[in-house]
Order: sequence, then C-alpha cells, then structure tokens
Amino acid sequence: MIVNDIYNAYGGGSTPLDLSRIGDKMAEHAAWYSGDTHTLRSYYAGQSGWYWAGKEPKKAIHVPVAGAIAQISSDLIMGEAPVWYIQEAKQDEDNPLMKIEQQKLLDLIELSDVNSRLLEAFEVAAALGGVFLKPIWDKELTDYPILSITPPENAVPIFRNGLLMGVIFYKRVKEISPGQVLWLIEQYDHLGNINSSTHLGTVTKLGESVLLDQHKETAYILPQVHTGFNGVACRYIPNRLPNRLFRGSGIGASDYAGLETLFDSLDEVYGSWLRDIRLAKSRIHVPETMMDFDNMGKSSFDTDHEVYVKLQGINSFDLNNLTATQFAIRCNEHEQTANDLIRQIVTLAGYSLSSFGLMGERSDVTATEISARERKSLMTASKKKRLAKKAILDTIQIMRTIANTHLGASYDLDTTIGLDFADSIETDMNQLSGVINQLQQAKALSIETAVRWVNPSWTDSQVTEEVERIQKENGMSLTDPEAVGFSSFSRSLIPSGEIGS
Repeated sequence: MIVNDIYNAYGGGSTPLDLSRIGDKMAEHAAWYSGDTHTLRSYYAGQSGWYWAGKEPKKAIHVPVAGAIAQISSDLIMGEAPVWYIQEAKQDEDNPLMKIEQQKLLDLIELSDVNSRLLEAFEVAAALGGVFLKPIWDKELTDYPILSITPPENAVPIFRNGLLMGVIFYKRVKEISPGQVLWLIEQYDHLGNINSSTHLGTVTKLGESVLLDQHKETAYILPQVHTGFNGVACRYIPNRLPNRLFRGSGIGASDYAGLETLFDSLDEVYGSWLRDIRLAKSRIHVPETMMDFDNMGKSSFDTDHEVYVKLQGINSFDLNNLTATQFAIRCNEHEQTANDLIRQIVTLAGYSLSSFGLMGERSDVTATEISARERKSLMTASKKKRLAKKAILDTIQIMRTIANTHLGASYDLDTTIGLDFADSIETDMNQLSGVINQLQQAKALSIETAVRWVNPSWTDSQVTEEVERIQKENGMSLTDPEAVGFSSFSRSLIPSGEIGS
C-alpha cells in the first residue's frame, strides 16, 4: 500500500503500526460512509458471503444508515455553536485589554469559520475513527489562518507514549498520465516545522522525488517552513478510545466498528424486499393468436390495450386461454427484520433510538423526558467532547501563533482559550424552578446560585447585578445606616461617657 511506502520514506524506519490493516478497515468504513453502491461493490468484490460481493448494479439496494449515524454524531456535538472565551477576560471583566483579546478570539472563530469546520470534522471522525485539524495559511487568499479538515485516509500519524509526535500527510495531486500519479507529502515534526515534497509514482507506489516547482499545482509550496509553534502544528481527534481492533495504536475507533455485517444484512433485506415487489407484478400468459407482430416478425403484447377485435373462428379468442400469475409480497416479514436490524445498528453504535425517530413523535414531550430518551446518545456525545476538547483548544492556539508569525497579527499568546460545548437539550424551566423553590425553602440554596442555574451563560457581573435587583425588589438589600441618620440617632441614646473615641 502507498502508506507503507510513505512511512518507510519519511517515518524513520519500519512502522510500529499495522498500516495495511488499519488502511483496509478505514477503506471499508469509508465505503459505507459514502453511501455509493459502486464503491461498496468495488470494496467487497471477490469477498464471498457478502451481499455486495457480486451484486448486479441494477438490483443493488443500499440503505444509507451509516451516513445518518455520522451526521447524528456531528449534530449532537456541534449542532449548536459552542461558547468561546478568553479565561482571563471571564475572570476580570473590567480589564480592557482582556476585552480586546476576547473580541479578537471571536473574530478569528468567525473569519476562519471554525464552528462549521468542526461540524464537518466530527462527522468525518464518526465514520473513519478520527480526524486531523490542520491550521494553514495562504497570504494570497486571506489574512487569517485557515482550518483544514483532513481525513485520516490521507495521514500517517506517529505516536509516542500515546502522544502525537508527528504526522505525514499525503495527497494525490493529479494523474500525470495513465497509471502515473503526482503525490504531495507534508511532514509535520515535533519542532513546528512543515517539510514538503512531491513524488512521481503510481496509485500504490510513492515513486521518485521531484521538485515542487516542477508542477504548477505545487509550485507555490515552500520545501520547508516553520509555523512559529513549538510542537506538532496540527492535532488529531480520535472518535472513540480504545480502538478494540487496534489496541494501543492511538488510532480512534469508528462508530461503524463491528457493524459492517449488520449494514450488509440490512441492504440484503431491503434487496430481498424489493425483489419480492418485482416478482409480485402480475404476469399475463396469452396465446400466440393475441400477439402483435411487427415488420421484422417479432411478437409483442400490449398490456394496456383496452379494446380487442374478435378473430374469426370458434376458438380464436377464448378468454380461458388467458392466465395470470402473481406472487405474494412478504411485507411484514421484511419490515420487521429491517426494523430490528436498524435498532440493533443504532444501539450498538452508541445512540438512542429516539435520535433516529424510532420511538414515535409527540409534541408535548418535556425536556426531562427528552433527556431520558436521549441518554445513550448524550453520553456518547459527552465522551467524544472530552476526547476532542484539548485538541480543539490547541488548534486555536496554533492558529493564533501562525497569525502572529506569518500574517502580522498581535494575539496575546499568554492568554488561555476556553471552550464550552452547547447543551443538546434545552433546560426544562418548570422542573428547574421546582428544584430551586424546594432548595430555597430548605435554606439550602443562595440567590446567586439560583441565578447562575437559570442563566448559565451569564457573566459574573450580570449575575451580581441580577442578585442585587432581586434583593432590592424583595426588601433584602442592606442599607447604609449613615444614609438614613441611624448612626447619629443611636449614638444619642448612649451616655456621653460611654462613647469610645
């Protein structure tokens, strides 16, 4: 495989990973993710026992449940935009410099379209087991960093003690001639360098090295550049860990892991169902005397014809000679089997049936009920968020560093970036208000905590102002005695000899 050639050339010797097996499994998951029948037939060609192994193109039926799983996964994590902030600005809201830094961060997130790129990244990760976040820059196109989402199909990661020590990205630039391919190699090392080169080879072989400027598609790329970042200037997000098939590799596991046979069986069931429908079409058997003949002597019978002329002769048009056959459609059996397979797939992938609309729809469902129904999906999404958060924050820091080093920006790199993922389920205010009321009656909840529960996105100053308003409206605020003359009044009641200095 091409990845073995790449690692042997740039990875510093023999690979500790079984790249051939990893690449083959990734190609299988990519075929299911694509939803393309030609890709599925191509992958399973010659593998006996699979529905897609020798399926005729016209009779191939595919249910794209694999693609739906990847999309649901991404929606649960990035369907709502997360909250980005500078931690120092959140802690010291009156600091004007931190306010500026906060706004610069939000501008970077918007200009680089980070939220949309992450939505794409999480879908790719769910299908292929992981994804690479690769900040790049191009002064001819933009004055801000670009966040590139690279699927693991185009990367060879190098791990040490579970940490990413380097990545070799490879890309098929173009086909020079039949069978001859131009490859672009980008090697990211642990010092923040990017070393680029091109090779002229084949689909499966890297081939000989050629100059970058030998082809216009790569002429603008420098052979070596330092990003300004101290470390590997990209990040890897694993979809799930551990990977049960490649344990200890550092490679994330796909949502499809172990579900390949179920995907194939589901397509086979739908294929059988559609076959029943095709065979169940009524077939009419007619005598030769009822056939029409064209000038070439070929016979045909028009099933939509309504009026026929009776031929001369006693038995020339005997309706008893017409027979029809029609087979039964095993609708219930196929539907029950298909539904059971879909439920098994969704559950084993780590999601709730309700996430896929398999538990019916009601308009009066509360947020509490939704949360209970979606518990399995929410737990899966929560695990993925934990695996991804540090890599995402590191990526934004790399983008700020690149902007300072190569694009003339002035980010304060000593500030700390924060990220809060959005809650997938809106809070049930009726339930929350009931809990707050019970705790306040038990004298177990402060006004400040209650305000923070109801308004989790508020800043400290907003919470403080709301607490003061509530205290004032309820007559709970403390009044300065000096302001109302209580001090002089109370002092007049004390004998003069007892008043201290």
